[in-house]
Amino acid sequence: MVDIINNLYNLALFLLWGCLFISVAAVGYIVGIIKYAKKCTVLNEELEKIKINNMINKENI
Repeated sequence: MVDIINNLYNLALFLLWGCLFISVAAVGYIVGIIKYAKKCTVLNEELEKIKINNMINKENI
């Protein structure tokens, strides 16, 4: 009887660590996606500025 309780306890600990690991991995993945989206936004803003400057320069010529 004690062996069954011990096995269930070990299984519960294993599942708890698994859930914790998956949660940390998911949070890291979401943070990575947010950082990537921020980079893309900054790059798009810079490209828009360059395009506007090019259009202004063409009009001045």
